[in-house]
Amino acid sequence: MHYKLLGFSQNGAVRTYRFHRIGVLGTAPVPFTVLADTDVARQHNVTLQELPTLCSRLLNAINEDRPPDTLILGEADVCVYGAELAARNGKHR
Repeated sequence: MHYKLLGFSQNGAVRTYRFHRIGVLGTAPVPFTVLADTDVARQHNVTLQELPTLCSRLLNAINEDRPPDTLILGEADVCVYGAELAARNGKHR
């Protein structure tokens, strides 16, 4: 099982990512939507290009039997990821 990013749209500071959960061959894809606040991402030094990765991490953490749903990428998730990036960047200096 994996998630395929179909695209995104943006309304103000909220970016809406559309995904399909792809299961075993012959099963229909399951739609999922993840909402991400771009202002929160910027506050934690997470670039907009990294938001799909964060959305994928969130989706991969949910139960594989979960029905179609809209999830919210929370500030805590963004904060943890921003701290991971800062730690990685600090190690490379």
